[in-house]
Amino acid sequence: MTKQLFFAGACHHAALVVGLLCPTLLRRATLLGALLAAHVSAAWAQTQLDEAVITANRLPQKQAQTVKVLNILPDSVLRRYEAQSLSTLLNTQTGIWIQGANSAPGTFANIYFRGANVGYTAVLLNGIPVNDPSAPIGNFDLNTLALSQIGRIEILKGSQSILYGSDAVAGVINLIPRSEQVEDARLLSGSLSGGSYGNIQAAVGINGKSKGLNYGVHYNVQRIAGFSAAYDSLNTDDFDNDGLQRHVAQAHLSQQIGKRFTLRAMGQWAHSRADLDAGAFKDDKDYTSRHKHFTVGAGFDAQWGRITWKGNYAFYNTDRSYIDDSTYVPPMAFSHYSKGDYRARNHFAELYGSRSWGQHIQLLAGLEWRQANTDQSYFSVSSFGPYEEPPIGSDSARIAQYSGYVSLLLNDLAGFNLELGTRLNRHDLYGNNLSYQAGISRFIGQSVKLFGSVSSGFRAPSLYQLFSPYGNRQLKPETALHFEGGLQWYSSNRQLSLRALAFGRNTDQIITTESLANFPYLRYINQNEQRDWGIETDLTWQHKRWNASLGYAFVDGKVTAIDAFTGNDTTYNNLFRRPKHRVTLQVGYQILPALYAELRLQTASSRTDLFFDETTFSTVQRQLDGIALIDLYVSYNFKPNVQLFADLRNLSNARYFELTGYSARRFNFDAGLRVTIH
Repeated sequence: MTKQLFFAGACHHAALVVGLLCPTLLRRATLLGALLAAHVSAAWAQTQLDEAVITANRLPQKQAQTVKVLNILPDSVLRRYEAQSLSTLLNTQTGIWIQGANSAPGTFANIYFRGANVGYTAVLLNGIPVNDPSAPIGNFDLNTLALSQIGRIEILKGSQSILYGSDAVAGVINLIPRSEQVEDARLLSGSLSGGSYGNIQAAVGINGKSKGLNYGVHYNVQRIAGFSAAYDSLNTDDFDNDGLQRHVAQAHLSQQIGKRFTLRAMGQWAHSRADLDAGAFKDDKDYTSRHKHFTVGAGFDAQWGRITWKGNYAFYNTDRSYIDDSTYVPPMAFSHYSKGDYRARNHFAELYGSRSWGQHIQLLAGLEWRQANTDQSYFSVSSFGPYEEPPIGSDSARIAQYSGYVSLLLNDLAGFNLELGTRLNRHDLYGNNLSYQAGISRFIGQSVKLFGSVSSGFRAPSLYQLFSPYGNRQLKPETALHFEGGLQWYSSNRQLSLRALAFGRNTDQIITTESLANFPYLRYINQNEQRDWGIETDLTWQHKRWNASLGYAFVDGKVTAIDAFTGNDTTYNNLFRRPKHRVTLQVGYQILPALYAELRLQTASSRTDLFFDETTFSTVQRQLDGIALIDLYVSYNFKPNVQLFADLRNLSNARYFELTGYSARRFNFDAGLRVTIH
C-alpha cells in the first residue's frame, strides 16, 4: 500500500508542477500521467537488471548487484539525438540541470548535478577525468565534445570520490566512445544535418574488428551562425549573431595479445571558435574565443592468475584565448581592448586490480596520480590606460595528487549486496584527506530492490584558486558527506520500472571569497557550509510499440556563511540559477516498422538569479520564470541503412531565460540523414 501511495503522490506532484509552470499544458500532462500510471516506459527497461555497467565499481557488474544509482544512455538513444549538443541531451536527465544548454552556441555549459554547484561533477572520457585546469574552478566544457562520437553514457549519482577522486562530489558522468560499443566486423557511418540558426553539422566514422584488433576513427564538423548571446531588451535590432565553428576528431585502438593481455591507445583533438558578447544585455561585435585541446592516452588490460589488472595513462592539453578587439567598443564598456590566454597541461595515470573469490566476493584496489599546471595572462586597455594582470606561470602554478583506494564488494549474500570502500588522497599543498563509502541493497522477492548508502566526497582547490592574484595556498579541500536511500520496483514482465529515492548532502569548507583592504582586494578562503537535500523519481515502461519515461526531481539547499559586517553566522537558501522542481516526460511510438515518433516535455520551476547591475554597481536578485518546452522527434528508415530524421525543439516558441540578460533558443529544429554500411 505504501508503494502505491508514493507512486500516486509522485505522479500527482509532477502534474501539479507542470500545471504551475505552464497552465495550458496541465490537462495534457495529467492525461499523459494517467496513461503512464497504466502503462509507462523506456525502450531498454526490460534488460536493465541484467545489463552490465562499468562506472559504478570500475569493473563489469550487473545493475541488479550494485547499490549505487545509475542511469544509462545507450548507443540507440545517442544516435537518435546526435544532431543535438551533448549538454542539451544531458539536460533532459533526472537530477541534472545544465545552465547554457539552450543558450547561444559558444556558451560555457555549467553542470548543476543534484543541486550541487558547478565543479562538483566529475566528467570522464572512457573512465579518465577530463577536467580543465585552466578554468577558474577546473570544470570541463562539454561543448568541446561531439555527441556523434559517443556510444554510451553512464551517469552515476551521489558522492563517488572513493573510485574517482576529486570533483566527484555530486556525481560522475562517464562518456564512453562509440568505438568501444560497436560489435561489427566493420561499420562505416555518416550523418549530415542542417537546421535553425544556420546550423550545419556533418559526422563520419569507421569502426571495426579483425583478429583481436579493435579500431575506431571519427570526425565531426559543425558551423552555426547562431543568434545574439546577449538579450536585446530594448529591441534595437542591432545585436549581431554569435556563432560557433567546431572540429572534433577522435581515434581509439586496441589489440588483444594472446588470451590474457590487451593494449589500448586513444587520441582526441578539438578546435573551436565562438563569438561572444560583452555581458548581460550588452552586445559586442568583435569579441571571440578560441579553444584548442588534445588528449592522448594508452593503457592495458591483463589477466594474471586470479587478478585482473588495468592501467591507464592520459595527457590532456588545452589552450583557450579570448580577444575583444577595438574595432567595436560597446556603449559603457570599461575596456576598449582585452586579450586573455589560458593554457593548461594535465597528466593522469592509474593502476588497479580486482580479485574475485567465487561469485560473492570481489576486491578492487588501485593507485592514482594526477599532475596539472597552467599559464595564464590577461591584458586590457581602457580610458585609464593599459592594465596587465599579474601572470600565472606553469613553473609555480603546478600541483600533484597521489591516491590509493580499496573497495570490497559482497554480492548476493543471503539476498544482500554490500559495498565498502576508502581512499587516501595526498595533495602537494594541503596534505592528506580521507574518503569513505558504505552501501547496501536487498531484493525482496523478484520485484523490489531496497538500497541505501553513505559516502564522502571532496573537491581539491583549483589552480586558479591557489595561484591566481586572488589565490590562497592555505586552502583546504571542500568535503561532502552524502546520504541516500530508496527503492526500485519492477513489474513481473520487466516492462514497467519505478525508482524513488531521497538524498542529502552536507558540504563543509566551501571555498568562497573575502574582501581585503589592499590589492588585490579579494582572496579565496574556506568558510561556508552547504546543506542540500532532494528526492528523485524515475518511471519507465515499454509495451509492444510504445515506450515512455517520466522523471521528477526536487532539490533544495541552504548555506551558512559569516556576515562580513557583523561577523555572525547567517543561513539562507542559495540554490541560485537551479530549479527546485524538474519534470521530464518522453513518449515514443513505433508507428510503422520504418517510422518512429517521440514527444518530449521538459519543465523547470522558477529560479532566483544573481545579477550584477552596472548602473547601480550592486548585485541584485532576479526571478527567472518557469520553463515548459515541448519537443518532437521523427525518424524514417528509408532503407535498412539510410535513416531520415527531424528533431523539432520548443514547438510552442516559448521565450525563456537560463541566465539574466542572455538569450535562449526559441523554436528550432535540425533535420538530416544517417547512413551506416556494415
